[in-house]
Amino acid sequence: MARDYYADAQAVAEQLWCDGLSATANLIHDAIEKGYTATEILMGVRWQLAQVDLSDQRLRSDTRVAVMSLVKALDEALA
Repeated sequence: MARDYYADAQAVAEQLWCDGLSATANLIHDAIEKGYTATEILMGVRWQLAQVDLSDQRLRSDTRVAVMSLVKALDEALA
């Protein structure tokens, strides 16, 4: 079964929102909504996720894992 990167990105954005990183969550939503091609969208999402400070104390451990996992998956998909 193929991975739904958009749904995964939306889920991570929701986690970030809940953890208090609403600006980053909004940027991820914008990358999905305003991107023109699938590649552009995935690259935008990857860029925004790569900017997340994983040492931020507001992040729950499951959010950190979700961010790292999705970044890795996007790196592989876009390679």
